[in-house]
Amino acid sequence: FIMDPMALSTVNTVEDYDRIVERHGIRTVLITEGGVVGSKLQGIVTSRDVDLVTDRKTRLGELMTPREKMRIATEPISLTEAMEQLRQKKVGKLPILNDGGELVAMVSRK
Repeated sequence: FIMDPMALSTVNTVEDYDRIVERHGIRTVLITEGGVVGSKLQGIVTSRDVDLVTDRKTRLGELMTPREKMRIATEPISLTEAMEQLRQKKVGKLPILNDGGELVAMVSRK
């Protein structure tokens, strides 16, 4: 489990995403209400969403895949179960939420 996945909010920009990529080498950022783990998940932004964007001041809320279209899991879940869901759902990242829809972790294939 990744207990501290990178998170930003819908009002953050592609420039903010670029800084995370530059500093941490992470190209998947979860979008939450407060821009932090522990708040409600709203979507996800990956390199596919931002690579061709020319205006780096574009807000992530305009580019993100919304939560409704994402594959997610809820706790409690074991690592084995989460990895199986990754395979079944054919996704590379699986956000883990609590009963309140708040982001608590993420599982990645890599």
